[in-house]
Amino acid sequence: MMDDQQTRMLEVMESVHAIISGTDDIDEMLGALLREVLTIFTCDRAWLLYPCDPEAPEWWVPMEQTRAEWPGAYSQDQSSRCPPRSPKSSGSARR
Repeated sequence: MMDDQQTRMLEVMESVHAIISGTDDIDEMLGALLREVLTIFTCDRAWLLYPCDPEAPEWWVPMEQTRAEWPGAYSQDQSSRCPPRSPKSSGSARR
């Protein structure tokens, strides 16, 4: 028998699968996935960062979704310098 957490996880996986399989347009799919991340995690911002290199001195946000009251880096068309602790943290997050 599944508990509430397992049921919720399956619902989230189903919604992500539906988004991925629902279009052949990569930009549309990624935008929809980032909007779903906002909902799943009840967060204000969701980004795709580039490059995905923990040694990179800067990163860019080629795609993001934010709540209206929280404009993000993409809407401001800027790169950001990685703080000294960021590469170590991002390396841990990728494992």
